Amino acid sequence: ELEEFIDEHKQLIDGHRWAELYAELFDTFWCFDAGDCNKIGKFTELLISEGVEPLEKLDYIPEHYLTGASIDKFVLPKHIKRIKQFAFANCSQLTDVIIPNGVTSIDYGAFCGCESLVQAHIPDSVTELGLSVFCDCIGLVSVTLGKGVREIPPSVFHNCVNLRQVDIFNGVTSIRERVFTHCRSLTKIIIPDSVKEIDREAFLLCEGKNLPITICALK
Repeated sequence: ELEEFIDEHKQLIDGHRWAELYAELFDTFWCFDAGDCNKIGKFTELLISEGVEPLEKLDYIPEHYLTGASIDKFVLPKHIKRIKQFAFANCSQLTDVIIPNGVTSIDYGAFCGCESLVQAHIPDSVTELGLSVFCDCIGLVSVTLGKGVREIPPSVFHNCVNLRQVDIFNGVTSIRERVFTHCRSLTKIIIPDSVKEIDREAFLLCEGKNLPITICALK
């Protein structure tokens, strides 16, 4: 299958159009199973180590860019504006990702299943968060949402069972359904006075071992 892919994309290879080739590669060979994606992850690292810079001419991280790859840290180039869906999904060894100020949107499930990710900082430039961005990040402890976020979309932190702290800046207007479902380590959260709407089951099953969650907000 890989040989067929190379034959079909010979023009891109001969023209050293690596960014386009890389995007095509992961559109063709993506998968959801982290175990099956380990080979793809190693192939990704090999390409980068050989001096290929696939993101040089792209202002976004492609869909399924490193799905299931065996990486522990990733620094996004400063020119990146968007992280597309499932870009880093199921990167179970990823402990650190640095998102530069300049990224404006993070799409559906971008970091879903990153079990080793401990903290996340969303820069102020981000104005759009997709559904389930950090769902099933069971190692996630703290999150800082940037000042550009106006809506926390559904299931963003679903099943983040060790999440203890979320910093929500004044400016967020809505917290959508099931945002914090199964976040059973979350014992206290402060809702800023800018929030006008909290959807159903936003805090479903947030009762931890010691105390139920305390929500602090204006009357």
